[in-house]
Amino acid sequence: MNYEQTRTFLGNSMKFGSILGLDRMVSLMRLLGQPAMDIPCIHIAGTNGKGSVTAMAANILAMSGSKTGVYTSPFIHRFSERIRIIDGPDGVRALASNEEAGEISEDDTAECITAVAQAVEKILAEGGEHPTEFEIVTAAAFVYFQKQRCDHIVLETGLGGRLDSTNVVEKPLVCVISAIGYDHMDRLGNTIRQIASEKAGIIKKDSRVVMLDPFSYTSPADASIITEVIRSTAKAKGAAELTIVGSDRIKDLEFSIKGQRFDLMLPGRSEESNREVRIETSLLGVFQPMNCLTAAASMAILADDHSIAEGIRLSRWPGRFEVIRETAPLTITDGAHNIQGALALRGSIEAFLPGRDIVFLCGVMS
Repeated sequence: MNYEQTRTFLGNSMKFGSILGLDRMVSLMRLLGQPAMDIPCIHIAGTNGKGSVTAMAANILAMSGSKTGVYTSPFIHRFSERIRIIDGPDGVRALASNEEAGEISEDDTAECITAVAQAVEKILAEGGEHPTEFEIVTAAAFVYFQKQRCDHIVLETGLGGRLDSTNVVEKPLVCVISAIGYDHMDRLGNTIRQIASEKAGIIKKDSRVVMLDPFSYTSPADASIITEVIRSTAKAKGAAELTIVGSDRIKDLEFSIKGQRFDLMLPGRSEESNREVRIETSLLGVFQPMNCLTAAASMAILADDHSIAEGIRLSRWPGRFEVIRETAPLTITDGAHNIQGALALRGSIEAFLPGRDIVFLCGVMS
């Protein structure tokens, strides 16, 4: 298939809906020869912030010299945003100046999705279910990262964790849990315990687990439940260690509409090995310092302080309290799509635009 034919194939696959479960992905991986399963992986789940954490963690790895594959969803402007390679420090700098840098090409998209489509035909011939559009794209990403011989892969879950298509990775280096809140409750459950259990499903034996402390962002009652679920899951799965980092590790915060600066106290192997890293970021929003902390803590063992600071400084993540027009009228866009996100947006408006008259334009699906 050429590129246009693969896009048509993907569009037709959307009729199969969005169905949680791993059986179809397991079949795809088997027929494709388990692509990229031997590449060290950082797996990131959460309700809010996981996209920002993914972008920063990938940049940090690349700044440390890694050829890093990045899989995210959804896309804002271009399908190719979802599958990207950041090849070392030069790749980070290229991406900082050109948001299309490192994205999968049309030719590679066609080649990888054609390979997956052939596997889909075999699944159907065996009497199996047709994979969903998200599963096909996820499988194509694995094929691409293997083809490009990446040193690391950073995977953002699409929905939930336990039954998400990305959760076919068996031995992630680090499992990262960002902020957890109420969203997709028709799929993940009506209680915070159920939702946290689904997110915790990415935790695997012998992996390091890094979690943003829920007491930094939600009610004490919900925070206690989330912490209990993650702790018990990490213990039951045999995770190598669990590190919980909270807002108390963020010091001397300064911010303006131009960006934010603060110090992060990053965890080491002992209290004496904790270190302080000065962070600058153009990412606005009151929650971004905690996203920076989560990303930095997840990379603390894998990257040095310079790579952490530079990776975050050069990170961009569109559509998250993003200034898209600086001259009057100052125009900001944000993707807050659940209660937690909406509260963060309100806090950001109050913090960054105090006393300003605001015209608020909101679009929703339901």
